[in-house]
Amino acid sequence: MAEARHSRTSGAGFGDAVDGTLLLTGEVNCKGKGHQLHLTHRGLRLVPSSDPTDRAGATAPSVAVVDVTWRDVVCACEAPVKKSKSLLRQSNAEVPDSSQSNVFVLHYIDRNQKTNKLRCRNVTLEAMQGHADRWITHIEEKRKEGKPERLLVVINPIGGKGTARQTFAKRVQPLFLLAGVEVIVKVTERAKHAVEIAKTFAVSSVDGVISMGGDGLYMEILHGLTLRKQEEEGVDYNDPDAKLIPPTVRVGIIPAGTGNGVSGWFNGVIDMDTATLNIIRGEIKRTNIFSIHEPEKLIHYAGLLFGNGFFSKLIKRTDELRWMKRARYPYAVLGSVVGKKKILQFNIDVLKKEGGPNTKEGEKPAAEASSTSAKSESLSSSLLCSDEPSSCANASLTTTENKEWMSLGTKGMTAAMTFVAKIVEGEELLEMNPFYPGFDLILLNRASPVETLKFMYSFFSRKKDGLHQEFVEWIPDIVGMRFEVADQREEGVTARERTEVMDLCRLLDVDGELMAMSGSKCDIRLHPQFLQVFCVPSLYSHDEKAET
Repeated sequence: MAEARHSRTSGAGFGDAVDGTLLLTGEVNCKGKGHQLHLTHRGLRLVPSSDPTDRAGATAPSVAVVDVTWRDVVCACEAPVKKSKSLLRQSNAEVPDSSQSNVFVLHYIDRNQKTNKLRCRNVTLEAMQGHADRWITHIEEKRKEGKPERLLVVINPIGGKGTARQTFAKRVQPLFLLAGVEVIVKVTERAKHAVEIAKTFAVSSVDGVISMGGDGLYMEILHGLTLRKQEEEGVDYNDPDAKLIPPTVRVGIIPAGTGNGVSGWFNGVIDMDTATLNIIRGEIKRTNIFSIHEPEKLIHYAGLLFGNGFFSKLIKRTDELRWMKRARYPYAVLGSVVGKKKILQFNIDVLKKEGGPNTKEGEKPAAEASSTSAKSESLSSSLLCSDEPSSCANASLTTTENKEWMSLGTKGMTAAMTFVAKIVEGEELLEMNPFYPGFDLILLNRASPVETLKFMYSFFSRKKDGLHQEFVEWIPDIVGMRFEVADQREEGVTARERTEVMDLCRLLDVDGELMAMSGSKCDIRLHPQFLQVFCVPSLYSHDEKAET
């Protein structure tokens, strides 16, 4: 084993991307065979010693046993792991004889390229020269850089299948312990308890706040953290035009709820081990959030979606059927097709993304707004609608406080839905980019309940054809929108039905939680790239590089 002073760049693997200066190199025994272990500024590489290209200075990727960056190294430790042999069994490691002081175990993260899932693997190595502690010291020093060391984990014990607390102890906590991450656990005891925790816990004492639940728990945490920061800084958070100050603490999500859409965004897959290992990796980006207002009053912050109409009605019905537990969701969806179509009348304005509709370099543009044709139309540089007269008939531009708003006029619609993300048409499926500084609005104009359900099935299955239906109006690249309940003057509607529609107009779907307006106006603003989150930046290669 020797500390190398020369420079070397491997022919493939991580050596292609960065300086391959060796920090330490030496011979190790792996499964009874000699190997070369190389530590560089970028990561480590384990290659069979018998490989001739390795000895010549240009290693072949096909023979590498391990080839990872430091972010993907979980730990190096003496063998056996003193805490528990189950940690080794978790990734199929053999437990060596404890008397072998020159034996150590390297734990690292492996990604399945097809599924995007991460798993913790390990390999047992025997140092051929000197003791294992020298290898362990070097590896531990490098792999800890930029990674969290102390975390607050907030658990919703009744979300999803109701097993989050037990699952944390069996699957999540062992990985944190293995990575040397200290964990402080708070279990929610009532509704909005996570908001209280986020507002009162000493978050400066931790490197991140982790939500272990569904989208609702994540919303509560981001709401509490954001509201707390504005109060500390004296920001008037009731003003939709106020410039919000982001919380300094990072946030992560481990999926354990009924709805886990945000975790899917950040991790590329809804998988508990993957989410936990991404938090251990410590890579972050800034994601978007919404602030939702009534006149002179903040309703809530949101990190996933805003909807109304049919979607609010669906959330209301599932809340009424909580006694059915998970079965309430399909029951409520099927029951929604029964009854008369309800048309909601809204006056809608949208705030254009600065500079007009655009797409970052390398990003495939989303289809442009289309309300009358299944074929998407291109946007003009001045209006966020298609050039078809029927699509822009009610559109007009107004300027308020140096911001250009576009009026869509009065819309008779079944529902509206938007995410804190840009909708991107991939080669095969729809994708969501929550790191893009703009979002898209979807209006379902006079759609029947059956048509709405078909749209929901297509859209949430990520099928592109769902957005290209005649009743769907897709308005991309905006940063704000205003809804005002208009006179409900639909023909053939009784006074009682009109009252029911007015009540439905005031119900909001905020990240899957039902909220209500006290008045008739609602103002939604995007705060782009606002909250620091643990994630997989490589999923959005067209976006800017991850922060470290």
